[in-house]
Amino acid sequence: LISLFIFSSASTSIRAEISPALKAGVSETDYPPYSFTHKETQKMQGISIEVCNHLAASLGLKIEYIKRPFARSLVDLSSGKLDLMCTLFNTNSRSPDVLYTSVPHAMEDVILFTLKDSKTNLRKPGVTAIKDYDVGGIQGYYYGPDIGESSGHKIHYAQNEEQLLKLLLKKRVAYILGNKEAILSQAKEMKIQDRIKFLDFPIYSGPVYIGISRKRPKAFEKLSLFTRELIKFQSTEKYKRLLRKYNLTQ
Repeated sequence: LISLFIFSSASTSIRAEISPALKAGVSETDYPPYSFTHKETQKMQGISIEVCNHLAASLGLKIEYIKRPFARSLVDLSSGKLDLMCTLFNTNSRSPDVLYTSVPHAMEDVILFTLKDSKTNLRKPGVTAIKDYDVGGIQGYYYGPDIGESSGHKIHYAQNEEQLLKLLLKKRVAYILGNKEAILSQAKEMKIQDRIKFLDFPIYSGPVYIGISRKRPKAFEKLSLFTRELIKFQSTEKYKRLLRKYNLTQ
């Protein structure tokens, strides 16, 4: 009874603190299956969006999604201009400014793409093999602990998936790194899906979390409530249906 009272009081306190809604940063371009705009309804959806919406509704809160380049969202989350982001890898460099739910809500694979007419040949694709090539990535994205400029990789950064694909088309890079569905979705928009191919072997696989800005009021209380609701949600059939809907595993 006491714990229920404390939980209810904390939830009420946070609702009073937040007006009119939590501000959440999302990618300016579609990033399926995590966040994207439905073509017909023009509403935001995706596993991360639906999970965040469910948690907020359970706590009596609302979320306003703000589209901007991913790197800018990270800066605004770190400075407290945003309350949260719903799709984040938990990294050491982000942790000083961001709190993460103690459990993830999805997994994500990072894979390699190249042009179908490319003469490069990675028989055993991996973080070591791609050091010999110019590789494209998106500013602010995390591609695993062993990929980056400090590890000896020649990374060329773009602001979004469209710019990233243009780097590949112009052959400024031999490979690009990305989420399979997001890259293929953007390639289809650009009508170049027949010109690219992907390597099935993931370069990196990692858990996806909800990140909450440490600079926002009552950050730890928000984190506690979001984590509790997420743990409860993951035991439900509704959550399992979401995973099946977006072809993800628990």
